[in-house]
Amino acid sequence: MRMASLYRKSVVVTDPTTGEKIKTQSKKWWGQFKDANGRLRRHPLAVDKMAAHAMLNTYVKRVEREKAGLVDPTDEQRKQPLSVHVAEFKAHQENKNLTAKQIKETHSQLQTIAAAFKWQRIADISVGSIMDFLGKLRRDGRSAQTCNHYLKAVKTFSRWLVWDRRTPYDSLAHLSRFNVAADWRHDRQALSQEEFTRLVDAAKVGKRFEGIRGAASMRFHRPDSGLGLIDKAVAAPSRCHTPIVSSIRTASLHSRAKSPDFVMATPHFPCALKIANARARR
Repeated sequence: MRMASLYRKSVVVTDPTTGEKIKTQSKKWWGQFKDANGRLRRHPLAVDKMAAHAMLNTYVKRVEREKAGLVDPTDEQRKQPLSVHVAEFKAHQENKNLTAKQIKETHSQLQTIAAAFKWQRIADISVGSIMDFLGKLRRDGRSAQTCNHYLKAVKTFSRWLVWDRRTPYDSLAHLSRFNVAADWRHDRQALSQEEFTRLVDAAKVGKRFEGIRGAASMRFHRPDSGLGLIDKAVAAPSRCHTPIVSSIRTASLHSRAKSPDFVMATPHFPCALKIANARARR
């Protein structure tokens, strides 16, 4: 096959008179050629044959210049709307071992920044706009940790653009995160005896939550009180593991709310284990 050629694409249309489907040729000329990597490419060109021929020659010249190292192979990618890259970045994350929550948060933060500065192309991504956005967050009272989450999202996207050969360089590579230690908002500490007693008393009369009655959930507060687990980590033990009581009167609960290998060893409370076993068998 020649390096490049014109042709009319075969199409199926419906005859307006008879309603029958007939095979014919497209009105527009198409061009086929091999790119710099030897892959066959097909593109719609023009209805006019001379115009289509000129357009095909443009493609061929570009391939020759790219082979000679005179054209940046990422040029075409950078002409694409940024929304296309963001959508494909999201698809890339979905194919990795990431949770739906991580993907949703990253995508939401990235979309928020892009919308704030009306980014349309990769070239619109700049250090100045990112710093303006983060500065506004800080002026609005947002924490350094929150700013870091937004910064991580956009930097991950920027690195992916380079990794996937959509741009030749990462314009955000040198941006560093905020110092969280200098903006500490909450000191995490254990409950006092009085606070813990009030928590247990409230659980006794509380409403049914996560399938556990208030009085029964009270027994869960005891084993998880020093572990810092969120409610679903205790209320949703893994279905594929059964709690095991050890010889020192502790229970190992495998929680699907944490990582698959996460095990929490808690004091053995028969009622709590009974509830955990019941939920694990669902």
